[in-house]
Amino acid sequence: MTMNENDNIIDLIDDETGESVSFEHLATIEHEGESYIALMVIDEEHDNDEEGEVVIMKIEDDGEGGECYVTVDDEALQETVFEKFLALMEEAEEADEDEQ
Repeated sequence: MTMNENDNIIDLIDDETGESVSFEHLATIEHEGESYIALMVIDEEHDNDEEGEVVIMKIEDDGEGGECYVTVDDEALQETVFEKFLALMEEAEEADEDEQ
């Protein structure tokens, strides 16, 4: 995994295909003592103005002092974390509007 902090780009390797997939880091969310990350696939084929699919992954320790991202298989947990993500985005949008 690599991350370019200037533009919040994370490259992850697909375990099944071995191909690198680029994501934009949207947010880190805490839920019940665990950390999750909200990512959006960067798709070069589509217009960046289109809304893409948000992927929720659990952040785990890789055992070597770093972190790894693990797919969340529990649909109810995915939905709960996604709802927290939406609330966080709404708060940020409202804060931006208040500044203007």
